[in-house]
Amino acid sequence: MSDSLLLRLPHGAQSQATWLAVGNAGASPESGPLSLAAARAGARPVIVLVPGADVLLTHAELPPGRSGVKLQQLVPYALEEQLAEDIDTLHFAIGRRNGAGRTPVAVVARRRMDEWLAALRAGGIEPAALYADSQLLPRNPAQTVALLEGDSVTVRTPGGEVLMLAAEALGEALELARDEEGAHGLILYTGAAEWQRHAEHVEALRERFEALQVQRLPGDALGLLAHGLPSSEAINLLQGPYAPSRSMISGWRAWRWAAVLLVALIGVHLIGQGVELLVLHR
Repeated sequence: MSDSLLLRLPHGAQSQATWLAVGNAGASPESGPLSLAAARAGARPVIVLVPGADVLLTHAELPPGRSGVKLQQLVPYALEEQLAEDIDTLHFAIGRRNGAGRTPVAVVARRRMDEWLAALRAGGIEPAALYADSQLLPRNPAQTVALLEGDSVTVRTPGGEVLMLAAEALGEALELARDEEGAHGLILYTGAAEWQRHAEHVEALRERFEALQVQRLPGDALGLLAHGLPSSEAINLLQGPYAPSRSMISGWRAWRWAAVLLVALIGVHLIGQGVELLVLHR
């Protein structure tokens, strides 16, 4: 994933996608229509971030020894009582099981998955992976990390749990951060507009933490999320019915023009051989 394009779909009131070339130290985030992002990607794989507010992150207690398709079939029924929606309308993606037997699960409406993939393909993009952007918020083993963006705040605890709350619940989010076991401080990332609205509230809570660092973001949070990509254990939503049908699709797209030229060369060669045989026959 060191040479890929990280693409973030529009968030809230945003009307355009943003993207960043991962592995290019001098690259800066761009924004625009998906067709432009596809042109920037070229043959590189595209890793897509979808709004975390649309993805429920939870855990399921599942019997040991199950994996693959069987595990995927069990997950909806293990979580059915926790969900308000009909499980038939939901898509379930599973992460790596931990030592305690808990399986991380991402739940999203099938309707949203269909909308995202339709928009991407209409723009000429076939995603290599699809993650909830909230899962790429960097993790700090000694401090809670929070991102205040737009009308929501995302919190990642030292233990790796991810929570999303409305920006109006910032105080509650910071209290959760303070009460987290092993959390000695808080790192809060925020945009200029968000800081202007919530600075007074944050400063009033400063004395409750051993340390509280406020990091102003120069623009979109995509650059911050890109830093969390290499060490991320984010759940790829492209599973089950949404898994790529053939692993060779991206490879074919990268080599399709070379294949066309090869076929054309062979055709010219065969024509030449035919003309030569015809001359010799006469």
